[in-house]
This record gives sequence, C-alpha cells and structure tokens, in this order.
Amino acid sequence: MSVHITWTEQAQNKIHDIIKQHPNGHFVLNYDREGCGCSDDGIYTLGFTDEPIQNEVQIDTNSVPIYVMSYNQVYLDNEMTIDYDEKTKSFDLKSLNQIMNQTMSCVIDIKSKASN
Repeated sequence: MSVHITWTEQAQNKIHDIIKQHPNGHFVLNYDREGCGCSDDGIYTLGFTDEPIQNEVQIDTNSVPIYVMSYNQVYLDNEMTIDYDEKTKSFDLKSLNQIMNQTMSCVIDIKSKASN
C-alpha cells in the first residue's frame, strides 16, 4: 500500500518550529485503540520523538518525513493531508473520504538533550 501525506503550509510552519526546538526528533503517527471498542476502532495521534525507529515505516510526504507502525498503515487512505489550525492549536489528519482526527495535538516525547 502506498500512502502519501501532504503537509499544508500552516502545518509545515508549525512542524519546523518543533524541529528547531528539538532537532534530534522525528514525527510519528500513532494509532490509538485504547477505549475505542474493537481493534479496528481507533484514532490517529501525532507524536514527535527521539526514540529509535524500529517497526515503523516512513510515509512519503511533501516535506518532513513521518513514520507509522507498518501494521497501522492499513487504516490510512492513499492520499492524506495534515493541516494546522492556529485557532485551535491542533493538527487535522484528513483525506478526501474522511476526517481521521480534527484536533490532533502533537505530543513531544524527547528523552535526550539537543546538542547545540
């Protein structure tokens, strides 16, 4: 399955701010099933971490790479967009077919100190 994610200009501005603060990290899409019912019900969340990439696959984007667990990639549509809403201070993950998460915050989980 080939997935492509487009970061909008607003989203790119925000992610570059995050990268400036934490240059050793990378973005991940996590599929959270906790409290959602059956295993196919869940919601994507955005994270930024410096944890090693292990079972994640890199998703093709128009800008900064983003990673997702290979077995959660099936829940994504082929063409996705991540936008940023300055008013709500949150990201939106959507496709032409659906809105997957309209109020995604970016959870920053950096363990190491950035080297300047």
